[in-house]
Amino acid sequence: MHKLTVSRDDSVYEAFTDVAKAPDGTLVCTYRESMAHAPWPFSRVIVRRSEDGGYCWLGRQVLIEKDLEPETTGTPGRDPIRSLGRRACD
Repeated sequence: MHKLTVSRDDSVYEAFTDVAKAPDGTLVCTYRESMAHAPWPFSRVIVRRSEDGGYCWLGRQVLIEKDLEPETTGTPGRDPIRSLGRRACD
C-alpha cells in the first residue's frame, strides 16, 4: 500500500474525503474545505482527478461553494429550527 498526498492546504480544514475509480481508470477524489469541522463560515466541495493511479493529481476544482450565516448552521445558543423561520411544534 502506498500513502500519497492528494491535497495539503494548511489554511483550510480538508475533510470527508472519498475516492472513486472511473471506468477509464481515472481516480476522482472529493472532499470538503471549511475553517473547521463544522461548515461555518463557508463550505466548499472540491474534486481532484488523477490519471496515473494517484501519483500525480490535477488542480482542484470547486464543485459547490457556500457562504453560511451563523444563524443557519446550528450555532450554539441558537435554535436551528427557529432560525429557518418555523418551529417543530407550531
